[in-house]
Amino acid sequence: MVTTAGSSLDFLANARGNTWFHRLDPRTKILYLVALVGVDLIFLRPLYLFAVFLSTVPIWISSKVKLRPILPQLVGFSIVLLSFMLFTFSFSGAVGTSGHVDPDETGIPLGPLVIYPSAASIGAVQVLRMAIPMVTSLLVFATTDPTAFARALNQMKVPREISFMMVTALRFFPLALQEMTDITQAQRVRGVSTKGPANRIRATRLLVLPLFINLLRQSRDMGIAVESRGFGARKWEGSLRELSFGRNDYLMFAWIVIFVCIGIYVRFVLGLGWAWII
Repeated sequence: MVTTAGSSLDFLANARGNTWFHRLDPRTKILYLVALVGVDLIFLRPLYLFAVFLSTVPIWISSKVKLRPILPQLVGFSIVLLSFMLFTFSFSGAVGTSGHVDPDETGIPLGPLVIYPSAASIGAVQVLRMAIPMVTSLLVFATTDPTAFARALNQMKVPREISFMMVTALRFFPLALQEMTDITQAQRVRGVSTKGPANRIRATRLLVLPLFINLLRQSRDMGIAVESRGFGARKWEGSLRELSFGRNDYLMFAWIVIFVCIGIYVRFVLGLGWAWII
């Protein structure tokens, strides 16, 4: 049986891959993420946002990222997004579209709720706008070693404190998962049951406090280790391994420029992919 922490650690091991996307300079990946989010923000029609979302699929496939370790989390996240679309933006035409619904529009009954197509469309827009940056960020971080990411931020003249904070968060995530798994296993040995909603809530309540305390202890130990090494006091701004752009980076630059130009042309020249949401 594979634990949640083990699965997540297996997913983070994707950074050791050797595909063309893995070998890209981290600065190129950051630019790709920014470009995709920028194009995402200029569209307000589900079809065009879905096309932007599909543009990431070939990169996911060619980068050979193994999603199986976090497949349960992805399924749960997808269910949450679908529920968000249906029950927050679609349950009422008046709420979902701020009252801008065709009076003759026929709603589709869904139990006690009524689904209006116009409201469902707006819900799909909001879901895709959240999913695109999340999926792209997951791809970038899954294929980039945190130390390389830190070097990229350093070469981009990002303050060392900010880059250290971001990289530490990436490193701390698997440690937190491992700590959570250890506490859960200790609870099971002591007879804490997780069967049924009531027991799950009780087990979660018993998990929070020891997890919080242990994470605070690890944070303190990390802070002491950083201070003992004189973080922030060194004047050397270089790196033992400087990053450089290669052929794949320049090809990716060209693709990013083409992608952004197509998005701008479709939106502002053809006037497509936009809708007023007040």
